Amino acid sequence: LKQTAKMVQVVPLINELIDQERVEDALGVWQQALGVTSWPQNEGGNSSLVFNGGFENDLLNGAFDWREDTISGAAFSSDSDVVHAGGRALRITFDGSSNLDFQNLWQFSPVEPRHRYHFAAYLRLEGISTDSGIRFVIYDAFRPAALQILSPDLVGSHPWSLVEADLVTGPETHLLIIALRRVPSWKFDNKLRGTVWVDDVSLVPVAGGPKEIPR
Repeated sequence: LKQTAKMVQVVPLINELIDQERVEDALGVWQQALGVTSWPQNEGGNSSLVFNGGFENDLLNGAFDWREDTISGAAFSSDSDVVHAGGRALRITFDGSSNLDFQNLWQFSPVEPRHRYHFAAYLRLEGISTDSGIRFVIYDAFRPAALQILSPDLVGSHPWSLVEADLVTGPETHLLIIALRRVPSWKFDNKLRGTVWVDDVSLVPVAGGPKEIPR
């Protein structure tokens, strides 16, 4: 109809298509919406499948952008003073009030079955308490048991640190969930406090292009 469209109008449709496991249709609507709306896109030449991996733009909280799920004991914010690269990073502050089961920053990432990918992200920690710290988890959005990758667990204080992992998608894997994760601690002093910054999250096909895995 050549009418002006806003991304927030399209997100419910994309979310519904994902819920129905119609990944190709959802991705098609997403790409069309990026073309006709003013929503910021990934920089040209960026081979990463993670959208807004540098957190340079506000989060859409839906579709194929990052989602922040509100949870008591954690506060999300954008930080332009502490960054790994670019102009902004994402900051999450834990107030020490509870033993959090945290998986509240996450994104859907469309992939091809039987392909190799490399995941990378930068984390900065300040005073993350307890024995159970912060890591990334990657798994099949519809069949979690088919693929689950965990990055190293970080606790305490760290300068910007690269966390990375290699993965191979299964024969039926078309969509991954990439999430920042903290598993509840079994220790007595188990309440999570401290701050974590996240920046430059990426998922790229190995060697610059998808490498099909033989059957």
